[in-house]
Amino acid sequence: MAAGGGTTNDTNGKNMGRKTTKKAPSSPDSTAPVHPVGPAGAADERLLNTRELMEFMNLSRTKIWDLVNNHGLPAFRVGGDYRYLRSEVLAWLQQYRVRSGSQDSEAESE
Repeated sequence: MAAGGGTTNDTNGKNMGRKTTKKAPSSPDSTAPVHPVGPAGAADERLLNTRELMEFMNLSRTKIWDLVNNHGLPAFRVGGDYRYLRSEVLAWLQQYRVRSGSQDSEAESE
């Protein structure tokens, strides 16, 4: 018996009752990366789930969802959860960067 699931045919095409393995046809895109990026930006192009983003930003799940729904944190809805492109999260965070000498930091010090 051969390993696998199907049956083996003899040279005339008749089923001989032996099981064989059939490989699924591969599509040309089956070897393409999920996120086509170069080596330099590969880490930033990773999709994070909510738990991974919670760890990355040190925030609760509820706060992450609040940021998505009320503050424009970019996300993808996949199934029953969100996914976040790391590079988009980093770009979104830039709007909250505190700049030295800005009016916000001066107002806080008064």
